[in-house]
Amino acid sequence: MEFSSNNHSNPDSNFSSPVATLRADGKPNTQAIIAANVQHLIAQLEAGHSEVLTQYLTTMARFHKYSLGNVLLIASQKPDASNVAGIYTWNQLGRRVKKGEKGIMIFAPMIAKQRRPKAASEEREESDSKATAGPALVGFRPVYVWDVSQTEGKELPTLREFSGEVGKHLAQLVQFVIGLGIKFSYPNDSEPHE
Repeated sequence: MEFSSNNHSNPDSNFSSPVATLRADGKPNTQAIIAANVQHLIAQLEAGHSEVLTQYLTTMARFHKYSLGNVLLIASQKPDASNVAGIYTWNQLGRRVKKGEKGIMIFAPMIAKQRRPKAASEEREESDSKATAGPALVGFRPVYVWDVSQTEGKELPTLREFSGEVGKHLAQLVQFVIGLGIKFSYPNDSEPHE
């Protein structure tokens, strides 16, 4: 059995999704999807389509918290995606997926408690209770997310400029903000007077 993801946002793009296969048990083959996407990227680069690499890298920068496999899936299905989430998250933010929009398939980890084997003496003593080793990754399942451009509703919160007099704490505040990895600049290229 095969599945493919269509590029819903730009059908003329060179960034179309390669076809990937399902395993015999019907579950997606994540490694095959990654390999297919990497081969597609190589083929596009060899054909002189360097914009495909640019699109992959841009997507990777936008979704740096996602796995490589999910970044490749997002990039191949919707290269212009900027902010993706599931329906529940969009609903919590006061937004709804627009009618007719197709989801972007990614893989979500499945976590379950793994049972650890007991020694024979433990089994006799605790025959009714089951000892577990704790949560463990047991596989992946396909889920769907939508880009913000595929939703409508409340505006998303944005970072705003702050103003005010910081007095003698200016240098300390600037260092704190920069230390958090936040870009710091003064409006209109003017620094405050001390």
